[in-house]
Amino acid sequence: MSTSTHYSACVHDPGCLPEGEPQLFETAREAWEYLVEERKNEEEEWLDLGHGHAYSVTVGDLQCNSNDSMIFRALTGTVQGYTFTPDGNEHGPVRCYTVNQVVSTDTGHMCGTCGAWVTSTTENCSVCGY
Repeated sequence: MSTSTHYSACVHDPGCLPEGEPQLFETAREAWEYLVEERKNEEEEWLDLGHGHAYSVTVGDLQCNSNDSMIFRALTGTVQGYTFTPDGNEHGPVRCYTVNQVVSTDTGHMCGTCGAWVTSTTENCSVCGY
């Protein structure tokens, strides 16, 4: 039986499934770097409107996990960050930035969204639908 390991990256609001399937990457670092860019893109409009002069702490937390030289770097996990309210405050609802390890075999794979085992290599997860 052959196995392969990948890392999924997704952005979602707690209690809600992600919009679309998670992105898959060869390494955890690539997955975290993707999430750094996603968060920076979310913050660009906020910064362009003059609501701050630098990226948020959330970007820094995500960057720590994408940096191979960091001692406490996480391969997988979730970083939570506030969203932005219309008046420019960083205290809206929380958003989750998650990296999961996805192991695949020729008999199935682990769902990159919820972690359930999917016995078919072609069907979607019966738990979360992805």
